[in-house]
Parts: sequence; structure tokens; C-alpha cells
Amino acid sequence: MFKHTINITLSRLPVLALLFLLSCAEPEGPVGSGVGGGVSGEEATVTVRADGDTSLVVPPVSNGSSRQLYVGSAYGVDAVALVKFNQPVTPYEWRVDSSRIDLVYQGGIGEGANPEVMVEQINMSWSESDMFDADSIPPGTALPLFREPGRSDTGYVQAFPDTGWIADWLSWVDSSGIDTGWVDTTRADGSLSILLKAPDAADRLLRFRSRSTIEDSATGHLKPRLFIFMTARDSAAGELHPDTIEVISSNDLYIPDYDTTRGFDDLFVGSGVSYRSFIHFDLGLIDTTGYRVVVNRAVLSLHVKPIDSPWSKTQSVWPFKLSGDTIEEFRATEWLNIVNSPTAIDTSAEAVDIIVTAAVANWLSSSGGNTWLALRSGAEGSDIDRIAFHPASADSAHRPKLTVHYTRFRR
Repeated sequence: MFKHTINITLSRLPVLALLFLLSCAEPEGPVGSGVGGGVSGEEATVTVRADGDTSLVVPPVSNGSSRQLYVGSAYGVDAVALVKFNQPVTPYEWRVDSSRIDLVYQGGIGEGANPEVMVEQINMSWSESDMFDADSIPPGTALPLFREPGRSDTGYVQAFPDTGWIADWLSWVDSSGIDTGWVDTTRADGSLSILLKAPDAADRLLRFRSRSTIEDSATGHLKPRLFIFMTARDSAAGELHPDTIEVISSNDLYIPDYDTTRGFDDLFVGSGVSYRSFIHFDLGLIDTTGYRVVVNRAVLSLHVKPIDSPWSKTQSVWPFKLSGDTIEEFRATEWLNIVNSPTAIDTSAEAVDIIVTAAVANWLSSSGGNTWLALRSGAEGSDIDRIAFHPASADSAHRPKLTVHYTRFRR
């Protein structure tokens, strides 16, 4: 029996394996496809209702792929954001006159007023694939700020790094490639990193735009940008002239903090705040002892349960096949259990059908494997969203069900 435990050790999905598997679509052929038309085969369909489930909240995963950078506090979620700028190429000769960082916000979550955002320059080596909490971020230096007057639901915050620091940064050379024993103890890496936080936020998560947001002529410049204003010369024979270097952030992410011990009666799936659900099916009705079974199509059907929530609805659900007897064992080998593709969610629909043919085929062709499915968001490290489904304890009409279309051949 599946043992439910809360203490989860997160594991990272290898990026190359993930990209490859995402490109492999789940079979969508008609019932009976791919099995031939031999007279010895008998087609059958079995519908099984879920007989067990559990839902939980896992610790935060990396949120570097999100188009949003959440800052503030609302509905039990606290968040800070990190933004990094890589060192740009400079002209032949230059002098820094001033610099500015532009951060655009558009909307947010919560009924409170927009919080007073602080921007600190920090010395820290990090990337979007890292997973860490806000407490591990070192203390920084507060930067002078300018906030757009009026501060409506859409606006910007400007931060002003020290001009001398920017000049030193542009001149900095990483000599570790020449001398492997060389370490510059004054900086973690060759980047400019800033932390966005709102320690006094009350019921409002401000939504800043990230480097992954889409820009066009209508939206204007939305990505975090560093502007370096200088007097420059392009060549030894050139004349001095005003110049501007514009740098778009190379990495950014938000770090949410939330209760990971909360339990649920319903089945939840979500991004940002990572909700996971696990469903069990008993496939004893399918005789694999007297027959060789070929699964033609298997469909997991879930009924959406309305929830009173300010969050957006999750856009896709990704089913995984479980291995082992505990959630920890599944998490430790999660990337090995990708046998299905994410399913897009019609946010207005009352029910969702998810193709899980490969998982069911694997269950019926192997011995000793448990028949649990894990459900997670298809974009878990993205926007904050969630969706709820009726659990195994619901009435028969709303209980999760698994419909298996197969062809059996007598052994």
C-alpha cells in the first residue's frame, strides 16, 4: 500500500531528458489501433474508479521560467525576487556618468494596497535552475529608488546603483581562466544581482515582469533592464560622445514561502506554490494471467471542483507513473517515470480527460509495480496558479475514473 509522508526530498529533472520527453506525444489513435486485426484478439473496455488518493504541498521548486516576479505577501504566500545582469561589452574608451535599473509591475494578487518595494544589491552566485529559500540570501546594500507617481496597478520602480561600483564592475576581469588558483573574494561572480522584497506587505503580491515576458510595440519595454549612461569613444581616433549601454536581465526568479504541511480533502494541482496529487487504481478486473493484454488507449477522467480562490487556474496537468512504495521514492526517481505528456486544461470545462496509455500499459506488462498516478502542473516553476478536482471519496459521478480500452490474447 502506498505510504503517504510529508517530508519530501526534491530532485531535479535533467533538462535534456525533459525536453526530449516533452516532444514525445502520447498515442491518440482510435480504440484498437496498433494491435492488428487478428481473429485471436478480443477487444474490451474496463472503467475503474479511484480507490485511494492524497494531496500535498511540496517545498518550492525553481521558479526561473515564470513571466512574473512576485514580491510581497498575500493569502499565506510570501515572496521575494532575484534579478541578475551579466557584464556587458564596453566601448574602446568610456566613463560612467550614471546608471539605472528599470523594473515594471503590472497587477498583482490580493485586495491590499501595493507594497513599498525595496531593492538591495547583493553579492551572490546563483542561476535560475537553483532551488533555495529567502533565508539563504546574504544581506545586501539598499539602493536609492524612484517610484512612478500615483503608483496605480501598473507602473515601474527605478533603482540607482552606485556609479563608482558600476565603473569598477565594467572594468572587472575574471582571471580564474588564466590562474586556476585565483579567487576574487570581493565578489561571488561577474554579475550585478539585486533582490526585490516588500517586508511590510499586507495582503498584496505585486507582479513584476521577468525576462521571460513577451515584449512588442504595444507593451513596450517590460523586461528588467539596466541602463548605463556614459561618455565614450569608439576608437582611438574617434571623438567622445554620449552613449548608453542597455542590458536585459540574464537570470531572474521569484522565491515563494508557504505552508508545506497543509492537508487537503480534494485533489489539488498547482504552480508557483507546488501542489501535487496522487491517485490509486485497482486494475484487478483486467486478467493478465490468462491473457496477454495490449493497451490501446487509457484515459484518466477528473471532474473540476470549484474553489474560492484568487489564483489563476492551472493551464496544464502532467501525469507521472509512480515507482516504489513512498512519495519520497517517487520523487527520487521522478524523471524516470515520465511516460506521459502534459495535458492542456480548458479552464471553463467541468471535466478533464488525460491520456495515460503508456503508464497503464507499463503497469499491465510488469509485475510488482503499484498503480498510482502522480499529478503535477505542466508548468510547475511558472506563474502562481492552482486547480482542484473531486477526490476518490466523492460520489460515483464525480470520482476520478480510469477507462482502459485494450485487446486481449489468450496465452
